[in-house]
Amino acid sequence: MAGQLLVDFIHLLGAVFWIGSIFFVLAVLLPTLSQSLTPLEQSPVLRLLARRLHASSSVALALLVATGVIKMTLRASRGGEWFSVRYGEILGLKVLLVVLLGVLSASWIRLAGQTGPAAIQRQHIARLAFIQFFTSLLVLLLATFLPSA
Repeated sequence: MAGQLLVDFIHLLGAVFWIGSIFFVLAVLLPTLSQSLTPLEQSPVLRLLARRLHASSSVALALLVATGVIKMTLRASRGGEWFSVRYGEILGLKVLLVVLLGVLSASWIRLAGQTGPAAIQRQHIARLAFIQFFTSLLVLLLATFLPSA
């Protein structure tokens, strides 16, 4: 039981960090960059941020995937509804969305590393972050519909 609580806590912590990082980029970083720096000055800041956030976000995503697999395994070992249609459908959708989040994250990192007009780069990053944020919230919402074991 204590192990399950620890896994749940780490899973939740990873989700909070992941969504919080995206929210920070959308609500604080990008608006501040556009108000404080010229478009030419924004590119190096975005590249630096991309490298730093990529490292920590990769850890958060890895924790989410690892603890998610552990949670599924624990559920199966307790004889829960692991193979039920409803659980499988919701879990399958969550997994697909998490894969999409990984692809979006990689796209964000690639885009931030490119050279080009900073204003366009910032707009694309903002669009990707917006999509990631709402996709992450959808994953969180789906988790509330998973039946507990």
